[in-house]
Amino acid sequence: MDKTSIRKEILAKRQGVPKEIREEWDRKILDCIEQMDLVRKSSTIMLYFSFRAEVGTDEIFLWGIREGKRIAAPVTFVTERKLIPVEIRSLQDVVTGAYGIREPEWREHRVIPAEEIDLIFIPGVAFDRRGGRLGYGGGYYDRFLPQLRKDAVKIGLAYDLQIIDHVPAEPHDIILDGIVTESGWISSSREV
Repeated sequence: MDKTSIRKEILAKRQGVPKEIREEWDRKILDCIEQMDLVRKSSTIMLYFSFRAEVGTDEIFLWGIREGKRIAAPVTFVTERKLIPVEIRSLQDVVTGAYGIREPEWREHRVIPAEEIDLIFIPGVAFDRRGGRLGYGGGYYDRFLPQLRKDAVKIGLAYDLQIIDHVPAEPHDIILDGIVTESGWISSSREV
């Protein structure tokens, strides 16, 4: 299947899951994240704001803030087609940004350099067990991820229905260290 067909099929499946079921899966994903050494040992974490039927991230934000983590979320600059990590200290610091997606209020003094990020949670449409990721087609994360330190942990957040046998890969694609779903951790290169 080509990328367009995979996106269409997986997004329809994900959108078709009732909200109550997705919320139950989100709780299981948060439970898994809270237990992971990779996460607990990370001081600076970047996390996206969920949109439409993506894995819900609000509770992950709140957990990270309670745990004293330095939490960043992306601010999207459409004309430059780039993401800038901005520290978020409260869910009150949020505005509606590009594409109708929530993001931190732009405050230049809260920009976190990419090389300071220890761990990043990444959205996507589909993932495979080797760490392949199919995004939404904008290339924002493809351009952002190479800015991270080599040892920064890259984790996809997904529901089991988003795991496919093989994600079509391009030479520039970054392989993720693993994925967290409602069934738990899927490692492609690191143990929790």
